Amino acid sequence: MKKPLMIVLLAFGMKASAQQEQSYEQMSKMQLTKIYLEQVQQLALAVPYSSFTMSDTTGIVDMPTSKYLKNKRDAVSKITANFNKTVNVELYEIIPYADKAQIIQAIQFLENINSVIK
Repeated sequence: MKKPLMIVLLAFGMKASAQQEQSYEQMSKMQLTKIYLEQVQQLALAVPYSSFTMSDTTGIVDMPTSKYLKNKRDAVSKITANFNKTVNVELYEIIPYADKAQIIQAIQFLENINSVIK
């Protein structure tokens, strides 16, 4: 798992700043778990619409508007909210068992992916 993770990070050409990594090193596993889960939630919210142009202020820019698509977006939003709730509850107890360095790598990976999707 470590090699593919590093390859993907290098492929995106992104690395966390040394200052950010040091701040992660000083955090407890539970604090890191909360950050990890926040990143997972952001990814789950962004991925369904990653094929559309996103705007921070107005949402999806280039998706046609119709009652049908609004119903579909609402259904996706509801499923995503349920997914995030379930993942939060279950992973909150599992993630702290991982090595601290791997949790930090996973956070950095998710931050990079989230920044690319935005």
